[in-house]
Amino acid sequence: MIELADFSLRGGNDAPSAAARAARVTERYLPAQASRDLSAVVSELVDTLAHGSPAPRTLRLELAVTASIVRVAVTAQLVNPGELTSTESLRESLPVTSSLASRYGVEAGHRLRLWAEFDRERRFQR
Repeated sequence: MIELADFSLRGGNDAPSAAARAARVTERYLPAQASRDLSAVVSELVDTLAHGSPAPRTLRLELAVTASIVRVAVTAQLVNPGELTSTESLRESLPVTSSLASRYGVEAGHRLRLWAEFDRERRFQR
């Protein structure tokens, strides 16, 4: 796995610029449409975690690439992860991610991480 980027974001205020930067970084690894899809997913993930309770001061955005996938993850330290712990609640809370990503999920502990993966091979065959 190659880690491409690791950004610290100031809550949800950085969502648009983080999404654009993530798309630019992944343009080498995904076709143009898939990079735009990834940008939309990053924006949704950052926006969702930025509105946690209490709102996190910073978020961490990570991008990684393997031969077969591009993975994006957004992590926040939240006191209460809310309803984001079941597959059904994720699908409802992340409609863009659930429709565009190949796989997505949540890792809950003392930090909450939302992640999404895009298949490189499948995207290139479109």
